Amino acid sequence: MGIEPIAIIGIGCRFPGAINPETFWHLLCNQVDAIAPISSERQKLHSCFLPDPTSSQRKLIQGGFLKQVDQFDPQFFGISPQEAVSIDPQQRLLLEVTWEALEDAGLVPQKLSGSATGVFVGIAGSDYYEIMAEARTANSYAVTGNLSSVAANRISYVLNLTGPSLSINTACSSSLVAVHLACQSLYRKESSLAIAAGANVMLLPEFTASLTNAGMISATGRCRAFDAQADGFVRSEGVGVVVLKLLSQALADSDPIYAVIQGSAVNQDGRSNGLAAPNLQAQQALLRQAYQDAGILPRSVQYVEAQGTGSLLGDAIELKALATVLGENRSVGDKCRVGSVKTNIGHLEAASGIAGLIKVALSLKFGQIPPNLHFQQPNPNVALDKLPLQVQQSLEAYKSDRPWIAGVSAFGLGGTNAHIVMEAAPDLVVESSLVNRSLHILTLSAKTETALRSLAQSYYEFLVNHPDVSIADVCFSANTGRTSFNHRLAVTGNSTAQFAERLEAFAVSRQSAELVSGLVKPKKVPKIGFLFTGLIHEKLELDRQLYEQAPIFRQVLDRCNAIAEPLLGKSLIDILYISATEETVIDSIDNRTALFALQIALCELWKSWGIEPTVVMGISLGEYAAACVAGILSLEDVLKLVIDAQQQVQSQSQKGTVGIVFADEERVAAAIQPYADKVFIGIFAEPMLTISGEQQAVDAVIAGLKAEGIKTTRPSVFHPYHSPLMELVEMDFALSSPQIPIISGVTGQLSPDLMTNIEYWRTIFQEPVRFSTGIQTMHEQGVTVFVEIGPKAHLLSMGIRCLPEGVGVWVPSLRSGQSSWQQLLSSLAQLYVLGVPVNWSGFDRDYPRDRLRLPTYPFERQHYWFSSSRSSQPPDLSPLPHRSLISSLLDRGDSAEQIVQLLAQSESFSLLEVQLLPKLITALVRHHQETAFSTDEHESSLISQITNIDVPIPEVIAPESTISLRRVQLAASPEKQQQLLEEYLIEQIAKVLGLAPSQLDVEQPLHTLGLDSLMLIQLVNRIKKDFALELSIKVLFEDMTLIDLAQQLQSQLPLLKSESDDAPMMATRTAAVALPLSFAQESYWSQVKLDPSNPFANLPFTLHFIGELDIPALERSFNELVHRHAALRTTFDIAAEQPTQIIHLTVNLPLSVVDLRSLSQPEQQIAVQQLSQQEAQESFDIVQGPLVRTTLLKLLENQHILLITVHHLITDGTSMVIFFQELAAVYQAFSQGQPLPLPELPMQYADFIVWQRQWLQKDVLTKLQSYWQQKLAPHLVVPEIKTDKPRPAVPRLKAAIYPFQISEALSAQLKALSKQEGCTLFMLLLAALQILVHHYTGQLNFCIGTTVANRNQSELQALIGCFINQIPIKANLEDNPTFREVLAVVRKTTLEAHAYSALPLKHILKTVPLSKGDNVHSFPLPVLLLFHNEIPLLTENVKLSDHLSVQVQNRPFRGARRDLTLHMGESKKGIWGEMEYDVDLFFESTIKTIVKDFISLLQGIVINPDIPISERLGKQLWLNGTLVKEN
Repeated sequence: MGIEPIAIIGIGCRFPGAINPETFWHLLCNQVDAIAPISSERQKLHSCFLPDPTSSQRKLIQGGFLKQVDQFDPQFFGISPQEAVSIDPQQRLLLEVTWEALEDAGLVPQKLSGSATGVFVGIAGSDYYEIMAEARTANSYAVTGNLSSVAANRISYVLNLTGPSLSINTACSSSLVAVHLACQSLYRKESSLAIAAGANVMLLPEFTASLTNAGMISATGRCRAFDAQADGFVRSEGVGVVVLKLLSQALADSDPIYAVIQGSAVNQDGRSNGLAAPNLQAQQALLRQAYQDAGILPRSVQYVEAQGTGSLLGDAIELKALATVLGENRSVGDKCRVGSVKTNIGHLEAASGIAGLIKVALSLKFGQIPPNLHFQQPNPNVALDKLPLQVQQSLEAYKSDRPWIAGVSAFGLGGTNAHIVMEAAPDLVVESSLVNRSLHILTLSAKTETALRSLAQSYYEFLVNHPDVSIADVCFSANTGRTSFNHRLAVTGNSTAQFAERLEAFAVSRQSAELVSGLVKPKKVPKIGFLFTGLIHEKLELDRQLYEQAPIFRQVLDRCNAIAEPLLGKSLIDILYISATEETVIDSIDNRTALFALQIALCELWKSWGIEPTVVMGISLGEYAAACVAGILSLEDVLKLVIDAQQQVQSQSQKGTVGIVFADEERVAAAIQPYADKVFIGIFAEPMLTISGEQQAVDAVIAGLKAEGIKTTRPSVFHPYHSPLMELVEMDFALSSPQIPIISGVTGQLSPDLMTNIEYWRTIFQEPVRFSTGIQTMHEQGVTVFVEIGPKAHLLSMGIRCLPEGVGVWVPSLRSGQSSWQQLLSSLAQLYVLGVPVNWSGFDRDYPRDRLRLPTYPFERQHYWFSSSRSSQPPDLSPLPHRSLISSLLDRGDSAEQIVQLLAQSESFSLLEVQLLPKLITALVRHHQETAFSTDEHESSLISQITNIDVPIPEVIAPESTISLRRVQLAASPEKQQQLLEEYLIEQIAKVLGLAPSQLDVEQPLHTLGLDSLMLIQLVNRIKKDFALELSIKVLFEDMTLIDLAQQLQSQLPLLKSESDDAPMMATRTAAVALPLSFAQESYWSQVKLDPSNPFANLPFTLHFIGELDIPALERSFNELVHRHAALRTTFDIAAEQPTQIIHLTVNLPLSVVDLRSLSQPEQQIAVQQLSQQEAQESFDIVQGPLVRTTLLKLLENQHILLITVHHLITDGTSMVIFFQELAAVYQAFSQGQPLPLPELPMQYADFIVWQRQWLQKDVLTKLQSYWQQKLAPHLVVPEIKTDKPRPAVPRLKAAIYPFQISEALSAQLKALSKQEGCTLFMLLLAALQILVHHYTGQLNFCIGTTVANRNQSELQALIGCFINQIPIKANLEDNPTFREVLAVVRKTTLEAHAYSALPLKHILKTVPLSKGDNVHSFPLPVLLLFHNEIPLLTENVKLSDHLSVQVQNRPFRGARRDLTLHMGESKKGIWGEMEYDVDLFFESTIKTIVKDFISLLQGIVINPDIPISERLGKQLWLNGTLVKEN
């Protein structure tokens, strides 16, 4: 007929006794009978007894049952648990099995999104809806969860499929009709791919009873198709799904094919002997139509999967129809085999047709016909021995002398018949290739870590059971045919045994070689920078693996060789692959040309795998390769340039050498100063630099540095590269604009104009290399992954030192001592686990691969079930409370306690409200009994079922478990606001979803958590009620996470007024005044007065402007803020013993402008650094003022740097955030001619000073002092950490900073532990710091300080001023507690301390004086822990207009206000830290040891928080300045 065949490319199934196609085929071949009495587990879910009015004996239903129909993994599909309870298990199973079928086909569901994929589902009805309806639920999800039409629609919705989507109900033929319609849709190009399915789940006994009474159900409990003892069928359940595609497309896509559908037909019995009676003529017509449609002679059919329901009449009619049509012109003795899968698994009704189709597809794939069970004597209504038919009774191969053709029939109870004609898949010639990788990589991923370990276990079992499978095909199939979720692993190996061993280790949480795993952050695709190695002076020492086994790599190298060989007179291939043991003199021209070719080939190999750079940078000769990759130079030109440039270098008369020095620039500059015209710094890569120059001068410098103990090395270089002693390189080549961003090795900046100037390349060997600047620029561009393109990891070892510890991921392409494939695939594995998209099809495109059937996703299924009076278990109240429950309880009269319990569990009440509930509910019950009565029988029956509900009331409802925020609670610091809002939203969203709060992933978009529009409306209404804030539902669908929502709410909170009346109102002052210092200012003054000229209290910041800056508008904006905030107009009178502050009516803040545009870029960088340091360290005149300085540096017309320095006496960290936020808003308004956008301030800092002193008196003061007296008496004890140097009599207040970064993995573990323990990350870090201090001092009781924002009134939220207060947190480490016990104490102590944090430190010290130790401290709290939340303005660019953006940076200058201050914070990269220390007390080496011990301690904590503190920190500790061993 010319109709194109349809390929079955994927199968998924859950049948009685079989959970997938493999186990189903095993069941068929091994003659397994899966019929059994219903299990006890199922009896708990629904009624399972057949009613029998003639007998008091109840009979259990027999049949083919699925296990765990109550279980589902809703979060995998973005469905809330609350909705999942209302979804028919048929729909739930269809989702899971459809996913499995797509994975079986090697199709990634994400890639089908938006495609014209059709979904055709055969499904009859919903017993589950009957259960729900009986309970009279008005649940909003009951309709969509149970309508048969939605069964197909939900699949389309979840996977975003846009082809036809319809459910079909033709009774027993439903799913085979669905296959027929799917094929028609493919023929008509209506669908590009089709999913055909069937589902059946039995939950009510009434339908079974009805069929029994009609004589259709087997009394013996077996379906005996075609047998004389046949007495009906056995009802069964199951789900089957097939994935269909046009055969030509499937072949073109190299899809695996089970079998081919050649044709199909559907017809109707019409008016027969009865509605449910079969029609012989209709069946014959159906068969003829189907085989005519297929273009196949019926006599060629070898097997038919019959309807075969075990009816003596029905089976006989079906056999006669088959014999008539298939027997036409059939050879004598050539009998067509017949069978029915119903003899194995029963009658799946609406899903029976798909079960038969899957059976035939498997039989054609394996070339064998499975046996039909329970056949002893032929049906007496047909002379089977005289028909060209034979009931299949053994496992038999198809006849090989003809095509393997089979048919499948299904007949509906109402007369709709379907027949499908199938044939074996065409034999494919698999291409063979001599080229293959010697090593392979397998990637697996899941939505949770536990699912990932389960998946690894499944693959381990698969490999053990299939030891001869091609591991290359396994890896290809898994890598290309599965969705990449966020929990990932990648493992390398060369055999099934290796992979099996490594996967098993991961599955059971053991360490595994060559396996990496990790969690990818949603929406965080890492940016990649390619680094191109420069001069390499030794043999490349490469193996030939890539050249021999990577065709793309070989093609690029061969192309380079074709260009270079005529110029060099030798082959690049021979140069590259010189044996490491071969004694050959290295020719620098040959070596460097080969290096360039290697880099281009590696780059193209990476790119063919989908690894594309965001930005590139080369150093020295590596700049040529970077320029080629960026598109500045063509491959032909750049190869000629590399060779010509090296030849010119070789011929120049000036000889020299290079030395490598491990010291800072200042020290090296001093060492070469005596040789100013002979030795130069060639490469800046601090803490490593190279020097270049004349041989003798360099020798002298190196000798001098060595004598000082500075490490140096000497490469074999005979020219003074990157110094003025080098000669110009003559060249003339065409240069093009870069196609991707490229960083200049000379400037360390993005310099596209400079790099497309021929002069740049002529002078490249004369200019120094700014490598460390380039790495920093690359990082500023957002690059977090640095890939070195070269034969070794030279640049990575340099680059990792140029950024703070723990920043960046450093990935080599090749590495000495590792085979090429081993290193490349290890690096690729690392990139995949980081979340870098990999083109796995491109990875294997040059190798012949077969797509295999592999393990499918391990759903994490849990119980979701609607319980009713028909269940044998009590109603499940938590997911779906009945509307009548409260009224039913009220009717009983003795139910007050149960109502209290129910409300306490389901509502968010405060502790006070819970205490009032019993009294209120008792009164309500009494009133109800007096005024109402119930006659509802249903309610009465419901009451009888809930008399034993046990819902205990917690003694204390803690904030962690019941968050009920009010606006007054949010009048706190921004950090606390954010934390409270996140906790509030987690609680509310979890409640709406029906999840435990711990199950929420706060970094996932809200719409992927299962929140639908109805739920979002509930959430928005709740937020509106609690905070009186307007929130658009639309924005919640735009990839907004819970954290994003918290931040949006936080941005609206300053508009709120405090509802607290516990404090007096603050009066507003407008006149100039002289005032005493605030308590926070007094704290700073105690140190400022030691030396007012010391700049320790300076807070320096830098603003980077990119774009068109309106300088007059900027200056006007500064003065507007000075006018707006009185604190910025403050000076200090320090003549008297008690200083005062003068708040001036007006202060003009000049904007100094320094024009640096005439300087070169390197000169500008030096000037900016010098001016920045000078500005930060210049002291303020606090008497004359102003205490704010601004200097604008002009670099280019569209590039400016603004230096801002503010004295700490008039500001704090929160104030600076306000300052920059308001500066941006005011500048935007002024530069665009708009009015001032800021609301009037409710008060000034001066008002706060007056109010604070008035408030902190009498009862308030006594209450606060009493708390601290109770907690700290008799003395405030501080840590006695031994210093490296004697404490100076007068502190210089000079600090240094030692930065460090905690890995993302450890950060995640620490956050998880803090969440598990119900505490903040600050509390966890403080507990760890307490243990660390204990190990360094031996003290068991001491106080570590921290700061609080001290802005507990809403009026203070928008003010600039010095508010912060220091408070001591006491450690109690007696009785050798575990970390978990320490953390519990810290949590309690910290929460209490914050509640009493308004008492200034000086008042605390008056109440509880410092203890008198041997070590006299300069400051009351010598050790502090400060936790900083990430501020977007300080971490990312802010767009001020279409033509201007700005980013704020905190310049690294601090003064020491205490011995040690541990700054910790959280960023997108994990937890970061800075140890600020007094340089007059400690060496850096000591601080480094302390930090190392701290990180080690954190690592031990997450492994086991229950180890006593005496066993922490490993075997060795730095204790009181001496290295000691633990006993």
